[in-house]
Amino acid sequence: MNSNKIVSVFGASGRVGKEVVKLALLQGFKVKAHCRISSNCGYKHDNLTVIKGDITNYDLVKEVVKESDCVIITVGHKSPFTDIFCRESAGLIIKAMKELNLLRLVCLTGAMIGNSDENLTFPFRTMKKIVVKKYKSSFEDRAGQEEEVINSGLDWTLVKPPRLVENGERKIFIYSETLKMGLASSIGFDDLAEFIVEQIASKDYLHKSVYVKY
Repeated sequence: MNSNKIVSVFGASGRVGKEVVKLALLQGFKVKAHCRISSNCGYKHDNLTVIKGDITNYDLVKEVVKESDCVIITVGHKSPFTDIFCRESAGLIIKAMKELNLLRLVCLTGAMIGNSDENLTFPFRTMKKIVVKKYKSSFEDRAGQEEEVINSGLDWTLVKPPRLVENGERKIFIYSETLKMGLASSIGFDDLAEFIVEQIASKDYLHKSVYVKY
């Protein structure tokens, strides 16, 4: 049963984070949700604890992950993509997890992040070069986030989706370490959250980067 298990979610006020929190609660987990100070988390549930604050505050990060069976990172940059914090916050989360002897970490990044070219079609790789050049600092920050996770020594999984789309009719999604992503590839926020929550207990993708799409 999941009733005694605790899941910590960073980025809980974002589109994916909200879906992850909602689904984890539906599945009986106790959830500790981290939100930005200025955000409206909008949650009310007996098994939910909302903690607001700066994700680069180590004491706050440590409080969020304390006693967790799994830590999920869904943070990311928002337009105009000048707020650089993903690598730093990942490092702090990992530091806190190690200090508290926690192991399971699931981190959401993206299909274009890091060394992903082998998983991208030629048109997608071409677009990646253009976008990375335009938002260089943001992409370097997300790549650094992946590096922190990969080198953490924890039981990590990186989840790398393509374009995210609005929730609609639930669809069958596919996932693999070698899955090819094209310009038309997509996945809905809700279906992506479902896959992320599945990784809480799954050992199928420990120490692996997994791509997921429709």
